[in-house]
Amino acid sequence: MELIAKILIRCFWMGIVFQFYVLFWALPGADWAYSVHSKLFDFSRSEFDLMMYGFMGLVKVIAVVGFLFPYLAIRLVTRQKS
Repeated sequence: MELIAKILIRCFWMGIVFQFYVLFWALPGADWAYSVHSKLFDFSRSEFDLMMYGFMGLVKVIAVVGFLFPYLAIRLVTRQKS
């Protein structure tokens, strides 16, 4: 259980770091990213922004629900056993 807990907390932190990485690259490079993707797909700038924020929200939900909550649950169970 300890090994799984260590893996989960590392995955959580990697998800948060990835989200900040995307945020800090997406803000200054948003115009460039939109110009590249608008050549491939037909959508407006507001739709592109909505997709980017939706992606960032999805990463955050996966990090919290998929990694942080199970980590906390394992920690509570192992604390009660000892």
